[in-house]
Amino acid sequence: MSKHIVIVEATTSGSGLEVVKSACETGLYVSFVSKDPQRYMKGEEESSILKKVENLITADSNSVSALKVTIKQLNELHTVDGIICLTDGHIETVSRVARDLSLNFMNPEAVSIARNKDQTRLVCEENRIPIPKFQIVDDVETACEIAKKWGYPCIIKSSRGTGSAQVFLCRNQEELLSKFSIIHEKKELTSGLILLEEFVCGPLYSIEGITYDGKTTFLGITDRMMGALPHFVEIADSFPVQLEPNMFEKVKKVIGKLHEAIGVDYGMTHTEFILTENGPVIVEMNPRLGGGMIGPMISESYDIDIYKQIINIAIGKAPIIPDNPIAGASEYFIYSTREGVVSQIKGEELAKKYPGVQKVVITAKSGDMITSPTDFRGEIGYLWTVGSNAEMAAANCRSAAGAISVDFVVSNDIRVQEGTS
Repeated sequence: MSKHIVIVEATTSGSGLEVVKSACETGLYVSFVSKDPQRYMKGEEESSILKKVENLITADSNSVSALKVTIKQLNELHTVDGIICLTDGHIETVSRVARDLSLNFMNPEAVSIARNKDQTRLVCEENRIPIPKFQIVDDVETACEIAKKWGYPCIIKSSRGTGSAQVFLCRNQEELLSKFSIIHEKKELTSGLILLEEFVCGPLYSIEGITYDGKTTFLGITDRMMGALPHFVEIADSFPVQLEPNMFEKVKKVIGKLHEAIGVDYGMTHTEFILTENGPVIVEMNPRLGGGMIGPMISESYDIDIYKQIINIAIGKAPIIPDNPIAGASEYFIYSTREGVVSQIKGEELAKKYPGVQKVVITAKSGDMITSPTDFRGEIGYLWTVGSNAEMAAANCRSAAGAISVDFVVSNDIRVQEGTS
């Protein structure tokens, strides 16, 4: 009898349903659970993937009790062997359900610490793991007082944000007052605290890890090309980039210490850090596979299906990872450089002709109002490429992205063409 895997929710961009696709291709009995399954059926490709699952279930994926009832009902149809969740908004719920039902998943304590940046900071502080100076602030007066003591610029953020949402650079008190107000207004919605942090200079990277029975394998490092301040907009990333051997070992040692301190036992991790002259400084840990196309990029680089390895962990099998990557991959997020109504987006077919291009996706359409981005939600499309190494993949990506341009409606059906960033 085939193993039964339950997948709870997915991301709605990038490689969101790839884990569902891989589970179906592996010949597993697959159930997909979502509060709103229709939100994933945006196109023919997504709909065709979900049509292959044995059970498409509508259930409250944010409720431990409701999700447990759903899993137990599915278990009566076909014994449930594993559960998977790769989304920030549901992973804490799923971790608690998994423990209660004795299913392989990262333990709830580790997931909670990783999902709450304030808790991650406290664990790092206790274990002497390098992090930016930080302070939990309850009121704007305290925030201003600390920022004045530290000196500007500083960063203010929600402890539970994701994708650079609710992360603001403040260069003076006026900006701090404004941004504090924005986060405070949404505090109840996110259940997060407000963190004030020093601004650390240096390039941003992430290291991708996979853990089984407490043993972590680091797959490699992803670089993160960021847009211009004051916003934290990710423009592109590439995997696996090379650091100096001594620095790479230092990074693995620091991030490994964090995994041990938090208690990571199963699953993927995506840990972001800033590389300073003195070594890595932790930005955050995510108790899941990195978003966007990081999953397919890992798969391409190692010539494996990383989602099948995630599935293996869920059903109690150790993941099989080659010793070294054999190629590189890169993704580029397409943004508008101005605000306006889209007339048309040109160059998609041309971009596909560039070397190494695997996929070009345009999400904006004629008539959409688009703006220049302030976080990940401003993208109007993306593309990803491969190459003999990360550097070649990145060069392929940048060149292909240059083929994309946007025509805007100005007035009286007059159009103006502008490039993308």
